[in-house]
Amino acid sequence: MSSSGDSSEAVIATERHGAWRVDPIVGGQSANVDSLSCTALGDCSAVGSYNVNSVESSFVVSETDGIWKPAMEVRGLPTSTYSNPYAISCIAPGDCVAAGEVASMGSAQTQSFMMVQSNGSWKPPILIATGGIDAIGDVSDLGVQVVSCSTIGYCALGGTTGAG
Repeated sequence: MSSSGDSSEAVIATERHGAWRVDPIVGGQSANVDSLSCTALGDCSAVGSYNVNSVESSFVVSETDGIWKPAMEVRGLPTSTYSNPYAISCIAPGDCVAAGEVASMGSAQTQSFMMVQSNGSWKPPILIATGGIDAIGDVSDLGVQVVSCSTIGYCALGGTTGAG
């Protein structure tokens, strides 16, 4: 999370037939694309974050047939100091899984979330409960940073955790 007043624009550069084109995705303070996944020429999805009034928010954006749709803010996460989707994996155009972390205001602890895009529509984010992985120890401060899927429903998430 950046607290500076720096202004930057999240962009995606695409190469077609040897020529590069840069598409602006999100403008604002400290906007950036964190991860990108393409399944076919002109069919990609990306995740990233941007900072407004010292609150870092997440966005998702998709390209269909070579045209980037407007970025959408990720809604449905707890009120946060920051949320950041670090990774995305797509198995077909419009079918992706994204994962990241969110930190609630007033808490230094993070919680992971994932989102599913099905047939081009993003579903609300799902918080990943740390209770589901208690078998490996008393887990706290879970931070998912990578995701890979072979098909929807068959994914692996990776990241870091603070163990109590």
